[in-house]
Amino acid sequence: MANIGRAKRANRVNSQSIEPLESRVLLSTIVVNTTIDGIFPPSTGLVSLRNAIATANSSPTATEIDFDATVFATRQRISLNGNGLVLSASQTVSLVGPVAGLTINGNGQGTTIQVVTSPHLEGHLEV
Repeated sequence: MANIGRAKRANRVNSQSIEPLESRVLLSTIVVNTTIDGIFPPSTGLVSLRNAIATANSSPTATEIDFDATVFATRQRISLNGNGLVLSASQTVSLVGPVAGLTINGNGQGTTIQVVTSPHLEGHLEV
């Protein structure tokens, strides 16, 4: 009889269910830290706006693109070298412009930024 009581208690403990958490989306943040246009390898430590957009385009999660507070403490200008920027991410992209302001200059090359998706834009950006 004592064995039956233990078995019932063991079943009670084992019959507890695990409650799943709600699904969560991890927001990636990329910080642009140079005004130079180009694709830089990670080993350089430089992250251009072009690097940030390329990373956001390939990200499976929402992405926020910010600008380094020291580099962009005063109004800056990014002059594109050749091709325009193409924002085509399948997830939400938030482009948060620096408070001091930022001008993105296409240098007369046609399209400066082609937006294929609907990004969320904040801050002081001039294109």
